[in-house]
Parts: sequence; structure tokens; C-alpha cells
Amino acid sequence: MSVASSSDGTHLIAVSLFDQNPGNPGVIWHSTNSGLNWTEDAMTGYFNSAAISADGTKMAVTDVVRDRIYTFGEPVATAPDALPVLSAAMAGNQLSLSWSVSNAAGFLLLSATNLASPAIWYQVTNVPTLSGSQIQVMLTGSLQNQFFRLSQL
Repeated sequence: MSVASSSDGTHLIAVSLFDQNPGNPGVIWHSTNSGLNWTEDAMTGYFNSAAISADGTKMAVTDVVRDRIYTFGEPVATAPDALPVLSAAMAGNQLSLSWSVSNAAGFLLLSATNLASPAIWYQVTNVPTLSGSQIQVMLTGSLQNQFFRLSQL
């Protein structure tokens, strides 16, 4: 269905929409020696396009049925060296919750009204703002029996 090549032609990726017939998902093939040898990827899907970086280290394919883009060779997300610390302070009649921008990627602010097992946590939907190097969420109204935490996605 689609083939892509690195700038020097040594790295190739090819994808198929179907494997022999419409009932079987397609496959992804990689070559690192200009197509002399090919390796089939374990992932199957209904792939309709492929792309590869100029140096051949990063690849992407699209699955038309699942509406997904899959990447290969990209760095995997890792936990930050230091987890973000949630700080709370009163500002008039509002509660200010904040945490550092530098290690905030992949975290959500959650709230619960009871910590008894099993505690049920809900995402805080107030829009966060950027205040210097801090992400800040302002809350108003009744804050009694409110517990907050940052949770990694």
C-alpha cells in the first residue's frame, strides 16, 4: 500500500492494507540494507501509509481502520527524575494548587471527597494557568472534605 525510504535508500518501510484478503489485517515490513532483506513487524493493522526520517531511525505508519498513527524509533516517555510536588495555598477565598512545569508532563490533577477504600478520584476540570514556572489551578466554593493529588497518566 505504501513504501518510504531514508534519504540514502538503505532504510525502507513498506505497509499493506490487507494481508492477502480483506479479512486479514496488513503488515509492516522493514529493511536496513536497501531491500536485500526484509523483517516483518509483529504489529498488524489496516495500514495505508508509511513515512521514514531522512536518516532512517524514525518511522511512522497510519492505520486507516483504527484511526491511529504508530511510531517506531521514537524515544519512549519516561517518568521525570523528580516527581512533581503539589502545593496548596489560600488566596483570599480561593484555593491555589500549583506544581512545577519542569516535571509536569503526563500528570493530571485529581480530587476526591473521601479517602475511605475504595477512594474514587475525579479529574479536576478547572482550566490550569501558567504562573512563572508553575502550573496553577484556582478553586472556589466549598472545599470541605476535598483531597487532591497529581496522578501520572
